[in-house]
Amino acid sequence: MAEIGVDLSAEFPKPLTDELVAAADLVITLGCGGACPLLPHTRYLDWAVPDPAHQPLAEIRRIRDELDLLVTDLLTTLDQPGLEQRRNADA
Repeated sequence: MAEIGVDLSAEFPKPLTDELVAAADLVITLGCGGACPLLPHTRYLDWAVPDPAHQPLAEIRRIRDELDLLVTDLLTTLDQPGLEQRRNADA
């Protein structure tokens, strides 16, 4: 990540607690499938990307770039005008 100007040196994995999930509008998991706990009334996306641990640098870069595309695509859907009104109508 430092290659693209992102400093993750102070970051670490955070636990996915029920309180954190309940406070979120959207929860994105990475390859959880059915293994992660699901709370009702919470929107989930599970992105099936490989674990970068112990992968060669070229594969880590590919995973990073895939996640960048997924996040960019998600941001375009979240920025759509009227999305909040549609969400409220579906509730």
